[in-house]
Amino acid sequence: QLAAIAQPQLFQRSSLTVDVELDGQLTRGMTVFDQRARPSWRPNLEVVREVDSQGLLDYLASTLRAVSP
Repeated sequence: QLAAIAQPQLFQRSSLTVDVELDGQLTRGMTVFDQRARPSWRPNLEVVREVDSQGLLDYLASTLRAVSP
């Protein structure tokens, strides 16, 4: 999470409508992402959809080098 704040350019995000299903027999407790073109309610969560994995590894390596004795 800290990397997503410190290096936001490494992450592609989407605003989605998300809820936890509490009443369903087959889906109780499941997290539901409403990705319909016109969701039933407004987006309430920002979700990371893609990560520049090499960029993230480079950032983590440089951070670890900076704090190593």
